[in-house]
Amino acid sequence: MTEQLCDRIRIDVEWHPLTETPLKGILDRISSKPCFAPTTSANWRGYTADWEIVDRQLFLVRLNGTLDQTLVGSLTREQQRELQGLLGSDRRPIFADWVSGTLSFGKGRWLEVSDSYWGTMSEFTGFIEIAAGEVTRQWEVDNRAAHSKQEHDKGVQKQSLLGINYDLGESDLLQARAALADPVTCARDWISSDDSLRLTVTAIKLRMGSIALRKTRLRRALYDLTRAFFVSQVVDRTILSTSDCAARRRFDVALRHIEDAMLAHSMVRSFREEVTGLGASLTETLRFVRFQLKYLEVAAELTTALKVPQTDEERLEWAIAAIKAAERYIEDGNFSLLGVALEAVEFAAGGNNADD
Repeated sequence: MTEQLCDRIRIDVEWHPLTETPLKGILDRISSKPCFAPTTSANWRGYTADWEIVDRQLFLVRLNGTLDQTLVGSLTREQQRELQGLLGSDRRPIFADWVSGTLSFGKGRWLEVSDSYWGTMSEFTGFIEIAAGEVTRQWEVDNRAAHSKQEHDKGVQKQSLLGINYDLGESDLLQARAALADPVTCARDWISSDDSLRLTVTAIKLRMGSIALRKTRLRRALYDLTRAFFVSQVVDRTILSTSDCAARRRFDVALRHIEDAMLAHSMVRSFREEVTGLGASLTETLRFVRFQLKYLEVAAELTTALKVPQTDEERLEWAIAAIKAAERYIEDGNFSLLGVALEAVEFAAGGNNADD
């Protein structure tokens, strides 16, 4: 909708945009139909008016608009005279004795801009209580603190664990547990292209976490159970609760540990393949060593700390056992172990050949 022009009110020499339209009361009294013809989509009322507070009284000081001549012709002489009296500059300022109620207006800098003035927030909102044109009370509200809290809440909501993601039901958790019960088969169960696209879009829109959900259902199952664990730690189940935000941060760290461990061991495999293919070229070997060094160091540290078996067969057996016990490791906070195990299972299932 096109932004609509608003009336103005002058208080202590300063003009302020007025939220209400005080002329509506007398126009409705003259005719039940609109008296003015709109000349622009920015002003469907067909008029704009300026008002002023003088000696605690409300006055109409200016009125611009084009009368609907068809409607005017249907009015009585008394109604036409009253309408012309509002438009005639010789009678202004006109004491607005028909106005009773509360008028509001914005003051100061705009804090939040909307498509129309009525949705715009200023630093202060002024209020004037009117009774038959007489000012009975006047006050203002400071919006700065409320706006700061609103902006703070928006930022918190973006970090929220409950607010940015779908709600997991019991059936979802049962499916996740079933997937972890047979991890190798689950890792081979690729998500269809349609599901992949849907999940990718969802991940972008909702920040579903750092694990690449497109790759295997095994990652999705592990992700779901990890998230469910952290959601269970939220005391106050509201989007903006402190416990929710704290759980969100721990959840993000957990996912990062899983992915870092997966990446390190995946890069080690890639490194071995590349070096094997280089033959006796020492220069190329050193180049790859320098590039992969940080991954080699991380992988070596994890292998030692987690007591990961050295042979592929033993490592796979170890990884399957770890995945099956994933919920226990999630509770213990051993996310790096899950990352290493996930990489080993996906490699055994052929997952490393799939595109991210």
